[in-house]
Amino acid sequence: MNLSRTLNSLGALSLINFSRKHAEKLAESKSPAVAARAAIVTQKVDALEQTYSARRPLLALYSQTTTAKDEADEALDGAISALSYELLGPTMLKGDRGSMAYRALFPQGNINFINSPVRAELAQVEGIVAYLKANPSHPMAGRAPDLADKAAALEATLRPQAQAEAAYRAAQEVERTARRDLLSCLRKQVYFLRSELEGDEKKVEALFPAVKDITVKNDEPAPQA
Repeated sequence: MNLSRTLNSLGALSLINFSRKHAEKLAESKSPAVAARAAIVTQKVDALEQTYSARRPLLALYSQTTTAKDEADEALDGAISALSYELLGPTMLKGDRGSMAYRALFPQGNINFINSPVRAELAQVEGIVAYLKANPSHPMAGRAPDLADKAAALEATLRPQAQAEAAYRAAQEVERTARRDLLSCLRKQVYFLRSELEGDEKKVEALFPAVKDITVKNDEPAPQA
């Protein structure tokens, strides 16, 4: 009996369900030694369930803060793109990217700007805003307040998102450890039961539930090794 591949493919809830059903079967055994193994499995599965329950709200917060960050980043990118296109449009620079009015804001072009890391992008926006404020005659000077507001909105999302991600990653690692411990316990169960049941594979298999009976619909995918 080789459980490793099957168990490794199970999501957390399915693995918890599998393990609890296995513990129930062990507890019903007439062999005291086999029945005693139920407590060992239950302890390991309780640990996994607790870490899973602790991680789930952190995943929701991580997703929420990441969405807020992405939306603020997109809003700033959109403002920069709109400024660039309007500046280069037919009523202003007529596509002249060599113009001082354009080069002062985008010395390397706006695509380079948009593809920059967030912190670098914010630093560039700070420079653009400062330039526009210092040069009120620039055709895009009126955009400075909007750019500053959008940059501030993005800045405000960074720390919450980073903190949420750190908390989620830490909880994820704790859960992975609990999962590894449970999987190791289940693998050792097979060897113990073979020995205790004198190598009778049918009796050993009877103490484990069928995977089709314990799989939880819409369970999370199993974590990658």
